[in-house]
Formats: sequence, C-alpha cells, structure tokens
Amino acid sequence: MSRSDRVRQRIDDLNARDFVAAGKEFADNVKFHAPSLGLDVEGRDIVNQHISEFVEQADVRYDVEDVVEHGPFTVVFTRSSGTLDGQRMTWQLCQVLRYEREQIVETWVLRGGEPQPV
Repeated sequence: MSRSDRVRQRIDDLNARDFVAAGKEFADNVKFHAPSLGLDVEGRDIVNQHISEFVEQADVRYDVEDVVEHGPFTVVFTRSSGTLDGQRMTWQLCQVLRYEREQIVETWVLRGGEPQPV
C-alpha cells in the first residue's frame, strides 16, 4: 500500500472515530502543530488526545481532495466540516506530514481561511 493510500485510510479511520488506528503511524515523539487551534504538542498519546477531543467535540468529517508525496513529505488537502460555536461550518485544510522511515515524526495542519457556514 502506498503512503498516499495509507494516509487516505488513516483519514477514513478518523472519520469512523477509530482514533487508535488513525494515529498508528505517529512516532512516539511526533510533533503536532495546528496554529488555528493554538496547538503545538509532542508525543503520540497527547497528539491523539487532542485530535480525538476536537473531532468528537466538533463532530468533524474530513474529505480528502488530493494527496501529494515528495521525498519525506506527504501533503494532504481536505475539505472539512464540523460544528463550531453551535453552527455547521466548512473549511479547507492543508496537512504536511514529515516521515522518517514509515513513521510520521512531525505534522503541520494549516487552515485555508476562516470556517464558512454550510
């Protein structure tokens, strides 16, 4: 299975709320940066905790639009939707994953502007 296929599977796992499977490629010391959420954390358990809490709290769903592989990087573009401040919203994300061997050692999640009402 290609890295792109595995990334798509991990996002499917996230949408299915299988957070253990969704984070199984994270290295023990993965660094996770999500500026729009004010997150800059390290470690598989804490990263999985933040991701699962946000996804559950906001009832988020991710739809993959494109995946690009380049050397140690994989870039994923998604259209996301969820409930923020009581309103159903949509937003675009660009996630940059940096791999060492086959584990994700660092990831940046960047939002492409403010969420918009659905």
